[in-house]
This record gives sequence, C-alpha cells and structure tokens, in this order.
Amino acid sequence: MALICSKCGTRNLEGNKKCRRCDCELAPELNALDSVLNSNAAILDGRWKIEHPLDSPNLFSGVDLENSKPVLIRRLDTLAARDRTLRSQFVKEAKLIAGIDSEHVVRVLAVIDDTETPSLVMEAPTGVSLDTFLAQSGPLAVAISVILFQQLVLAIKRLHTSGITHRNLNPSNIYIGAHPNTGLAHLTITDFALANSMNENSPDTDTGTLIGMKITTSVGIRATAYLAPELLIDKHDFRSDIYAAGTILFRMLTDRVPLAAGETDENRIAELIRTAEATSVRLLRPEVKLGLGKLLQSLLEKNPNLRPDDCDAVLRRLNSSNLDLLKEVPSGWFHRGCVEKDTCRNEEKPGGPIHLSGFYIDCLPVTVRQFRLYLNLTGVKKSEVWERFNPMQRADHPVVFVNHDDAKAYAAWAGKRLPTEAEWEKSARGNSQRIYPWGDQSPSTAHAHFNGQTGTCGVGQHALGKSPYGVEDLSGNVFEWVEDWYDKAAYDSEEKNDPKGPTTGTKRVLKGGSFVHEASAMRISSRGRYKPEERKANHGFRCAWSLE
Repeated sequence: MALICSKCGTRNLEGNKKCRRCDCELAPELNALDSVLNSNAAILDGRWKIEHPLDSPNLFSGVDLENSKPVLIRRLDTLAARDRTLRSQFVKEAKLIAGIDSEHVVRVLAVIDDTETPSLVMEAPTGVSLDTFLAQSGPLAVAISVILFQQLVLAIKRLHTSGITHRNLNPSNIYIGAHPNTGLAHLTITDFALANSMNENSPDTDTGTLIGMKITTSVGIRATAYLAPELLIDKHDFRSDIYAAGTILFRMLTDRVPLAAGETDENRIAELIRTAEATSVRLLRPEVKLGLGKLLQSLLEKNPNLRPDDCDAVLRRLNSSNLDLLKEVPSGWFHRGCVEKDTCRNEEKPGGPIHLSGFYIDCLPVTVRQFRLYLNLTGVKKSEVWERFNPMQRADHPVVFVNHDDAKAYAAWAGKRLPTEAEWEKSARGNSQRIYPWGDQSPSTAHAHFNGQTGTCGVGQHALGKSPYGVEDLSGNVFEWVEDWYDKAAYDSEEKNDPKGPTTGTKRVLKGGSFVHEASAMRISSRGRYKPEERKANHGFRCAWSLE
C-alpha cells in the first residue's frame, strides 16, 4: 500500500523510508488502512460498516447495517483528505459517478463527506472477477467473448458520456455474474480507483486528482499489460479506455494478454507496452474471423489516433464483422414435453413446467466449414465415408455423420458444450405451448427441410421456422445430438430445475427430426435416440454455453 507524505502530500511507494520529493520521514502508521480499521470511522454515517481491505488502494468490503447486504467502500486516503482541494475533487467526482445509470456500472449507494475523510459506498457485485473467471474457464467461445465485449463497451460508453475516463480497466475490477432478471452472463465495472473526470472544469491531469488517491507521473500508475501506452507518460483520453477494452477482449479470446504475457517486472512490462508489437489474435485463435481480428488490431494500436474514435465506432465495426451468432435464452419456466393439443408418444409425457437457468445456444447447426476448421487445427482425422458426406462444396450445410463424442469434442474445442434436452426444447418453444418452433401450423417446406429430401440443405434457409428466441433450423435438416442419455420415462422425473436426464444409459437423445423425417418428427417434444457411437448421414448438432 502506498504512503502519502504528511508534509507535502506526495504519494510514495510502500517501503520508502523518506518522501521522494521533500525527503521528510514517512509514517506508515498513518496509513489509511490503520486509521480506518482502528478508529470509530469503521462505521460510516451510522449505517455502512467497513470490514476488510481489498486489493485496490483504499477500497474495502463492507456491509449495510440496515439490511446486512454486502457493499464496497472507496475512501480518500486520510492524509490526502487534509488537502481541501483533493477532498473537494473526490466528492465532486464521487457524485459524478453516482449519477451514472447503467446496469454495467456498479451502483453508487451513498457519497459521504464526514469529518475524517470522504467515502463512496457502492453496491457489491454478484459473481466473481473476470480475472478469476477466465483463470478457471480458459479461453471463451468467440461469440461469448463478443457478447461480453459488447457489454463492456456499452459500460465504457456510459462513462465517457458522463465525462469520465476510467484509465485502469482490467479483468480484476470487472465482475461477471448472472443477471438478476435473465440469468445470462452480465459484466459490471466495479472499481474507480483511477477514474478521472474529463469535464472542462477539471484540473490539469499531470498530477490529477482521482477517486481514492492523488497521483503523480512517477508513481501514480502501475504498469500492467492492460495499460494504454500513453498512460505511461500520464497522457490520456477516452481512447485509453478503448485500448484497455481491446486487451480484455484479447484475454477472453486467448486467456493471455497481447503484450507482456507472463511478465511481472513493471519496468519490463512498461517497455513492452511502449515498443513491442501485439500478438495477432488469429495466430492463437485461427477461428476468429478476419473482421474481428482487424478490429482488435485497431483497438491495440499504440498511437491513439489510429484507434477507433469512440465507443460507437467500436460497436459499429463489431456489428459489421459477420460474427457467428448465439441466441439468448433467459432463465425461467417453460412447458417441457407433450402439450394437450398435440398427439404424443408416451415417452413425451407427462408434459409440464420446468425451470431453466439462462443460457446461450447456437443460432444454427454447426456447419461443414466450421467442423473442417476444427479438424484442420486439431489434426483429428476422419474416414473416407465422412469426407464423402461432408465435402467442401457443402461448406454451409450442417456437418453430418458425426457421433456424440465427435459433437462433444467440437463443442469443447469451441469453448461451448452440447445443450441439454430441456435447453433444446426451451430454445424451440419459448414460454408458450406451441407444437413446432414457429407455432401450431403444420410444417411446410417454408418452415423446414424435411419429408424425404435427398440430403441436407444450407443452414439458415427457413426463416419462417424460427423459434421465439430467433433460433433457426431446429426442426428438419439434421437430427441434433443433445447431452442427455435417453430414458423413456425421463419426463416422470421430479427434478424441475435444470434437469440433465439420467446419468447413464445405452443411447443418447436427438431432437428436431431431419431431411428424411416426416412432419410428426418436426414437433418440439418428439424424441429420437441412438447409440452415442453411431454416425448417420442425417445426424448433426449445435452448441450451447452458460455460466455454470
């Protein structure tokens, strides 16, 4: 923890015996942590209790004594608080942050300017830091990385609209958890230790006054792999945050940083940020499309003038990158199995309500092009029969002649998994009791590719067959493997929350029918089953992803 000189107010590194500016003896016992935890200031405004220091300077965990909910508390260093200018600026900027209304920025509960030092009380985020999450998960699916990156850019845009640059964005101060309403992955910026107002009335930033501290050029900014090069000379604008967002996207895609990977020495990190060229993301993840790769390269330009001008420019380029889509399926109840107006087999009964957590599912089945890329990059070999069924001339057709293990291996490589049978059904049915993904109307060739066709067709050619969530080709074209083992009595189970079917079996479930099946197999509740090692010319799959 840094020490602030009681004589001149200069911030010094921990371990310094004398102030680097005025040579005055430093007094570690006057540190903010000691003064907070060893005084009656541990309870703010009679409501907010300070409990434990966190990694960021002058940031503490706490609790709301009125409702026992956890909070975060950012305090101005007690020595810096003696400076009336710093104190005033802290309160001003805290109130500015408190005025931000964004679901991706931590909510401010109170700004307290007490007799000892001002404090900013914030809602504690749910989930874990993105840094912890990525350390556990490894590289994320490309489409998931893009979804989370979009959320981050929207949050940064909201800060910039309020005249605030964050300057210290990194995965440790961004939290990921389930959205309280949808259960889907949700990012929240939680820490403003280096946030700086860019309003016209703000002081010069050479020794800027910031939430939580007074900084100087030499010790105010710690060199990390997420830091924009211009911050090393204490220059910045909104594009510095855009650079940081690019490094975070790179980390989500590759589980490494574009520069200074594995480096711990700050001087070495700073040197690499200034001089080294960022690794190309497509060298590490060749499945990243060219448009996304070029966007990421522009975000990481050392010269801010070569980066996108603002967050809107980033979002426009992202939306034009022709990315593989995932569809959101929020948490909630849905009707699984047979509906009363339908004629069903016994294995589809009893129909009834099931609750699922939020998840994402591929908009379309996995194609020959996608699966061949996986084979090329992993070295997995396929038989001549497989090659005949999946020529490159059918690159946009769904891959076929894959067994359950093939499907699971591809999904794991892509950073995803197979959907459960219940997830597949909810993706098709939504919150209604429809018979088919498009409704109750009997299927036609406008809805699906089915009823004795000679082979597959290209994906995405039956827009009228979309489900309520916009998922396409769920009925017809290819019979889709799901995760579950088959049990004819599976719907008798008492498990009503995120059911995953039996733990063992001899056959796995397939859903949705195929180009050879008749209309009855297009129904949402229709269930197929095959031995997991079997490969058929009409068997394919799609992938899913969730936080858990």
